[in-house]
Amino acid sequence: MALALDFCPISAYNSRYMNEWLTIGLLGLGLTMDAFAVSLTDGLSITGINKRQMLFIAAVFGLMQGVMPVSGYYLGRVLIGGLDQIRRYLSFAILAFLGGKMLVGGVRAFAKKAPVTPKKFSAPAVLLEGVATSLDALFAGVSLTGLAVPVPAAGGVIAAITFCLVCAAVFLGARFGRLLQNKQGFADILGGVILLGIAIKFLFFP
Repeated sequence: MALALDFCPISAYNSRYMNEWLTIGLLGLGLTMDAFAVSLTDGLSITGINKRQMLFIAAVFGLMQGVMPVSGYYLGRVLIGGLDQIRRYLSFAILAFLGGKMLVGGVRAFAKKAPVTPKKFSAPAVLLEGVATSLDALFAGVSLTGLAVPVPAAGGVIAAITFCLVCAAVFLGARFGRLLQNKQGFADILGGVILLGIAIKFLFFP
């Protein structure tokens, strides 16, 4: 009986520890959905995207999504609570600009029935997308307060989940983009609509 009583607290702690890792995994999946959608448009619209560029996109999104929750945890509610409205509008502005530019270019190409100007890989654009889609993770980091697991390790798990899913998204986007190569403007129109949809989500459904 004494042995059972001594073991119960350890068992309860282990159960809580496993549940928290599961929670972090689910949090990582949730935070990655916007990054997945945006990186899908990158694979869709960037002409001739290669493995190095795919890994760069995945690394940027993964790093942003991993660092932001840890930063949010250490900054705490007091420091970042008042920045919530700024976060919403900043995310909206970045993605609306990128999506609008892509959509306008696609519509023009479709209307003129002209060959689409190849969209080149742009590291600064990827960095902007990474910032826009990871600001939610900064505020989500506040919820990590009180966890039994190390917060930096939680950020690492979220970063790894994001990296893997973004790689898959870019790959799928590139494969689908090849199907639309001869359809003037379709890929850019589709990508622009996706980005604008995510921008509106940030603005009206934070």
